[in-house]
Amino acid sequence: MATLLDIGLLKGLAGIFPLLFIFAIIYAVLIRMEMFKDRQLLVAIIAIVLAFAGLLTPVVARTIVMAAPFYVMLFVFAILAILAYSSFGIKEDTIIETLTGAKYGSTFALWILAIILIITLGSFSEALSQEKTLTTGQNASAEPKGETKGVTNIIKIITHPKVLGMALILLVAMFAIKYITDNP
Repeated sequence: MATLLDIGLLKGLAGIFPLLFIFAIIYAVLIRMEMFKDRQLLVAIIAIVLAFAGLLTPVVARTIVMAAPFYVMLFVFAILAILAYSSFGIKEDTIIETLTGAKYGSTFALWILAIILIITLGSFSEALSQEKTLTTGQNASAEPKGETKGVTNIIKIITHPKVLGMALILLVAMFAIKYITDNP
């Protein structure tokens, strides 16, 4: 019996989502470039060709399928944070000015870029770990690498003390460079 909660039909459309995601990202990036502003048809053709090329590459398609839920969660949390600030009486113009202004805009953009890069690199490493390896010899393992094992390894890597220490040093360096180079 078919219900509204039955998402089994969407599995047949699983190839469409990475295609649309790649198309939208490439189109948005190219249309903002000065040399492509007046050539929207050319931008659309380039974006659709690259989207199909990405769809035909299994690692790219798998990376996008794994990263998409995390991008959605990031977007939802951003919207909820803006709604939380709005519920405390802060006007929308003030929030937008703070997030895009000269004082905090670049820091906010760097944090969002860092989060997106972490999501993308984590998904890419998980997609690569699911690829079949061609190792032979004594250390070869016949056990399949499951999704939970890869996610567990990513969490172990991210929470390792050396990685956390490096992240802290990089954050201190980033803020030091930003505030040292700012003009008063």
